[in-house]
Amino acid sequence: MNYFLNINQSQRCLIGAILVKIGQALLLTWGKSNVYYYSYYRQFEPDLSVSLNTIPIALMALPLALLSVYSISLGQYFGIVRMIRGCALIQLITLLIAPYQKTYIMFILFFLIIVGLCYSLLVFPLLKCLWSHYSHTEGKVTGILFAFFGLSTLIFLLSITYIINPDNQHATETIYKGLQEYKFFTPEDVENVPNAVMITGIAAGLSSTIGSLFISLNTETKVDIEMKELKTKLLPNETKALLSAEVLEAIKTQSFRNIFLMYFFASFFEVTLGLNYKSYGLSKINNDQLLTWVDTCGIVVASLSNFLWGRLIDIYDFKQIFVKVFIAMGILAMLFPICIINQISFVIQYLTLSIVTKGAIVILGPGLLKIFGGDVGTQIIPIINIGTLIAFVASPIFQWLFIEMIEFDGIFILQGLFIIMSAYLGKQIQAT
Repeated sequence: MNYFLNINQSQRCLIGAILVKIGQALLLTWGKSNVYYYSYYRQFEPDLSVSLNTIPIALMALPLALLSVYSISLGQYFGIVRMIRGCALIQLITLLIAPYQKTYIMFILFFLIIVGLCYSLLVFPLLKCLWSHYSHTEGKVTGILFAFFGLSTLIFLLSITYIINPDNQHATETIYKGLQEYKFFTPEDVENVPNAVMITGIAAGLSSTIGSLFISLNTETKVDIEMKELKTKLLPNETKALLSAEVLEAIKTQSFRNIFLMYFFASFFEVTLGLNYKSYGLSKINNDQLLTWVDTCGIVVASLSNFLWGRLIDIYDFKQIFVKVFIAMGILAMLFPICIINQISFVIQYLTLSIVTKGAIVILGPGLLKIFGGDVGTQIIPIINIGTLIAFVASPIFQWLFIEMIEFDGIFILQGLFIIMSAYLGKQIQAT
């Protein structure tokens, strides 16, 4: 306790950001655990559509995009720290309500949608606060933050799996949609769903709420000092117009458009795999705990690699790392349907894919700061994130249109090809 009281404000903010990020990690377990929730609620709703595992994500995309883009502005209006704390508290309350819902739609509302909206409001203001304390080592602290994010996702995923399915029961119920096979569990096998949601929800909600109390914004960074000097020379409305002009000019550049498209195609694949990992995996390898452990190991190695990615982006040219990461991701995406046929090749391929995709996430923020500058780069990040949110709409729609014709195998191969083609756009990126 004495050690914590003696640490400086920057270290407290880092600890707080880690705790908030740990709480947010529960949201990322949806694609690996929705097969349990769907199986559980089928006993109350026998005609429950399998599309409910993905369609709500698509419907959330527009609100998430708007909140994400305007999160920094909303934070400046309401107070960034105050908004972070309020969202963390709302997350805690909704996660406590979720286990008591009797319909799948209401469960999705409290466990996924409201928590997702809070996540969108938190993610960039949280990074802004953290970077304000570590303006010269953004890559390093971003790597640390995402490492804990990934490791906590691992813990939540293992907890959910072993609370709900401790005996590794096989999925025995089958649903066909065209040629694609979906496997699910009987209600008896997933009767512990409410307990799993309650335990992990309390842990996640308390972590974010407590962590938010340690968040602070350092207003004396190099960028803010320069902006204060600028404000003494310009009227408030002129200052606002100048900032808006800088961001608009950045958005008009070829570099911005290329990065936006690249992250859209990468997210297109990641969203499809993330939302269907368990249901797709069970149709290929009907071993629930094996799939969980492979994903768990992927999270571990990806989280550990975050330290490396953060260091690399601080040292080397962003464009060189960027292009290579996306080419590797595209190749791995195309190989996924082939490798999953064999357990050994699946493990190797999935672990490698986890490292590469995590690298693309970690290098984005620091890379944008290098290309567009600190203040503009921070505001550009939520706009780039729109590509990810569009992918949340495009993925379920694309899946709905083509799943009956080419199955998931064909979808993954096509998405990998898109990523490889988009990687060549990275060669045209230039610092402004």
